Amino acid sequence: MTRCVNTVLLLLLSSAFVWSDGFADVVDFEELSLEPNSFFDGYGAGATTGSWNSGPLEFNTNQFGPGWSYSNVNDSTTAGFTNQWAAITETGFGGDGIYAVANSLSENGAWINLDQPAQIQSLWATNTTFAALSIRDGDDFAKQFGGESGDDPDFFKVIFTGFSDLAATGTSTGSVEFFLADFRSANNDEDFIVDDWFQVDLSQLGNVSSIGISFESSDTGPFGINTPAYVAIDSLTLIGIPEPGSAACLVLLGLFPAGHRRRKR
Repeated sequence: MTRCVNTVLLLLLSSAFVWSDGFADVVDFEELSLEPNSFFDGYGAGATTGSWNSGPLEFNTNQFGPGWSYSNVNDSTTAGFTNQWAAITETGFGGDGIYAVANSLSENGAWINLDQPAQIQSLWATNTTFAALSIRDGDDFAKQFGGESGDDPDFFKVIFTGFSDLAATGTSTGSVEFFLADFRSANNDEDFIVDDWFQVDLSQLGNVSSIGISFESSDTGPFGINTPAYVAIDSLTLIGIPEPGSAACLVLLGLFPAGHRRRKR
């Protein structure tokens, strides 16, 4: 019993977690440091590949391919590749702060590793300025969504896929799609390009060791997607599963309900 009490005290006093029908941790990138209106792409000291961390999460980087940067760039008007790390909202979720930006032309090329298996219950997502303005206006590589008539059934979506192993490997636990633009409705008034932060529910992926990020678009060519394959994310909520010994202690002390298997909806 003394060991259980000590275990529970350590869990409850841990500054990394907040009690919420399980152990919840929100990763919002605010411990990272940036100069105003800047970004970090992870390529310091001549490196071309690598990763960076925020809380219990690791994000891969690749100078010549898919990966992640973090940013506080507040430019929603400059079109093109020179402004690839800006969120269309100009700020992180909640109106300020740092957010992360993924790009990947390959399936699950950008990934998020967890330091131990857990559930990423949700995150907030929006378009980058690069993608949103390309979708709205077209550019040298990508079409204007809807076409000249406005009737083309175009779409652009990001896909989050859970995996049992690190770096988007092992067995898939499922996928969640989020449409960043959707022009498929017969009513053109219902066409949209995401320009605000929206919460994406990832709870159906269950316990994962990593999440891979992929993109699909109606606008494709010989080399794949023409639409800029980028998404901005912020404020990921993780739900951890206590170690078996810790869970037994919580049940014994009445702090964790016996038979609890998943977070209540």
